[in-house]
Amino acid sequence: MNELLSALKVSCFTNLLEAYCEARIEITAVIDGGAGWGETAHRMLQACPQIRTCYAFEPFPGNYRFFESADARIVLHRQALANRNGVVKFEVPSVVQEGSAWGARGLVGYSSGGSLKVMGRPGALTIDVECVRADDVVAPGETIGFIKLDLQGGEADALDGMSALLGEVEFLWVEYLGDPALCDKLSELGFMLFDTKYVFRGEPSPDALEAFDVAYTTTASTGDFRWHGYKKQRWSNFKEEFIFCKKRFNLIQTDIVAVNKRKLKNFTKALSFLEPGVPTYNPPSAVMK
Repeated sequence: MNELLSALKVSCFTNLLEAYCEARIEITAVIDGGAGWGETAHRMLQACPQIRTCYAFEPFPGNYRFFESADARIVLHRQALANRNGVVKFEVPSVVQEGSAWGARGLVGYSSGGSLKVMGRPGALTIDVECVRADDVVAPGETIGFIKLDLQGGEADALDGMSALLGEVEFLWVEYLGDPALCDKLSELGFMLFDTKYVFRGEPSPDALEAFDVAYTTTASTGDFRWHGYKKQRWSNFKEEFIFCKKRFNLIQTDIVAVNKRKLKNFTKALSFLEPGVPTYNPPSAVMK
């Protein structure tokens, strides 16, 4: 795992999209896998105005209403990205309730934690959703320049369903929860991997503060308190260190930037326009503009 972007404190795909745009590297179509209520799709368009189409995949019906006033360039697909087409079970552990902090922002009924992995969690809602391969949805001849995957563990299957698209993609932003097979798959597909910031549940312990710099804190849609930070030391074995931090510090995830090795020249060019740093966290709003 290359630690360059973590060292530069890259915290969001917008940092990189802005750099690619400044470098005049053409990205005109993107995929938002696990689009939630549309915030990430809008961030893509704001960071890179040259984008003409954002294919937004979101299978949870409770999130659809937030796209009613979305930018016309965002094309909502009410499906889950996967390695096959068909109907499967989808588990939603919780939704935003009235009276909560996120509910006060207009996000009642929203959920960010739905998964194709049904674990039978107490109180969870299980529904039928349609799955689709991205290769079967994207318009023929369309070049996808960027892909974001936040699928609660379904990222590897989604990659299997978009093999035809990956050859020309510049880079991906992929949620990593600790499955080493995901890193292996991305590497096998011809991508160079970079870690970014790390997200933890609860308050940081003294040991955690010795290992990580705290960037900012948030409250998730579930009500969980979380802190976000960057490594202070290099890791000799990314997979093993990640599992250790999950057990020791309540680590939840990092986001992996997977850069197409065939496009490394473009990535190097974009790096010269990258403006690193930790942005001020802005709480979500359901207002689409």
